[in-house]
Parts: sequence; C-alpha cells; structure tokens
Amino acid sequence: MAPLEIFSMDEFFKALSDYKYEGRGAVYNWQSLENLFALFPEGDLSHEEDVVALNLVLESCRHMEASCYVKAFDLDSDLRNRIQEKCRYLVKSTNLDLKKYLLLLVEEYRLTPDQIKLSGLDRWISAAKPWDFYLVEGNSIEPEVRIFNRHSTVNEEVVMPNPILLRNRKTHEQKHRYISDIVEKENIKFWLSVKS
Repeated sequence: MAPLEIFSMDEFFKALSDYKYEGRGAVYNWQSLENLFALFPEGDLSHEEDVVALNLVLESCRHMEASCYVKAFDLDSDLRNRIQEKCRYLVKSTNLDLKKYLLLLVEEYRLTPDQIKLSGLDRWISAAKPWDFYLVEGNSIEPEVRIFNRHSTVNEEVVMPNPILLRNRKTHEQKHRYISDIVEKENIKFWLSVKS
C-alpha cells in the first residue's frame, strides 16, 4: 500500500481494531500490522499523528517481541526487517522527544533496563501499554505518565507520579501496576467530569 496524502483518524482506528480484535490467524495479523503504516502521510507528521505513531511503534515492538516465541516468525527475518524499517521511517517523520529511545527500541525490541542505562539516553519509556499509557523516565527529568486520550481529539494527558512511590516499585510488573492504577483514576475523574 502506498502512503496516503491525508491521514484519517477514523480509518486508522478502524484498521487498528481490525488488527487487534479480528483474530484471523497469525499471518493475517502481521499483514494488518504492516497495513497500519501505510495509513500515514508522507513527510512530517502533525502532533496528533505523532501521538498515534508513537503508540503504533510501541505496539509493533511488542508484537515483534511476542513473535520471538513463535518459531516461524522468529526465523522470518524478512518480515521482521520490513516492520523494523517501517517503524524507523515513521519515528524519523515525527517531532517526538523520545526519537532516540524509539529508534533504539526498534533495533533491540527486547531492551532490558541495563541496556537502557548503557545506551547513554537522557530519557526513555520504562513501562507502557500501547493505546493506553506509557511512563517516561530520565536522568535529569521528573518521571511522567503520558495517557493516550481519544475522547475528543487524539492527544496525551501528562500526570506526574510520586517519584518515591515509583522508585519503590523495583520490578517492571510492580511499576506497571502502579501506573495502571494512576491511569484508571485519571480516566474515572475524566468521565465523572463529563457527566457533571
């Protein structure tokens, strides 16, 4: 599929739903993931498109990591290379403050905390659930939770977690649960404000 001139959010999220929930088999699932990249326009992306692109790259890296346990896909380097190339191109088209991290993640989609520390990056994502939230941490910044928001327009809401409580969560799973609780509370606050 050739890239489009105009990005349609409705078309993208319909295709994303197809990729995530149709369940027509592993091969179709990979094709659906590839097709999502073709829905982006050529050239620099808008802020909304940046937000969607970041989540698509996180989703793709998660998909590649999960596929490592499926022998056919682990051996199919051509398929993996195509997805990685599409991710690289998309990241380079954004104005994201996490470009360096995302490009590293695309190359090493099974990144460990030690690899991140040795990479020399000033900021990185330490916990994420694509299309829901991700946690940004860094050497000289306060940690922040960026919540994916598609209530009116596609955007991100930034929430500052308690750094001490965050540091006390030593494992990835503990950190992920703590952030999930923050996101759930923020979503409840949003829906209560809409109803009132």
